[in-house]
Amino acid sequence: MEEEPTKRLSGANPFEQRVLRELGALRSDIAALETRVAALETRVAAFETRVAAFETRVAARLDTMDKRLIALEETVDTRLRETRPIWEAVQLQLKRLDMKFDKVIQDLYETRTDVGLLDKRVTVLEQPRTA
Repeated sequence: MEEEPTKRLSGANPFEQRVLRELGALRSDIAALETRVAALETRVAAFETRVAAFETRVAARLDTMDKRLIALEETVDTRLRETRPIWEAVQLQLKRLDMKFDKVIQDLYETRTDVGLLDKRVTVLEQPRTA
């Protein structure tokens, strides 16, 4: 074995030179890739920052909407409690009116029946007698 392997490379054959050139090209390609990966990492970090800011804004808006919804529900519940006695009184009056209306309808049917019977009796009385 030779003491200095690098001396042998200076007088390298064409194959060895091609391999060394390709290795050099690979190194420059890898450096370019590393640069592109670094740029992508920078872009991804910026995107992650924007997404985090967006999430923060959306969460704040959701919190605001949640508070407004809770306040609205409380207002509706308060109004329901205020109007419940009124509504119950109206329902009671409607039931009473419904019962009275049923009675009026029943009286109407009875009156119609009586009128029909009286009409028959008058018709019988008004007929000429034949004897």
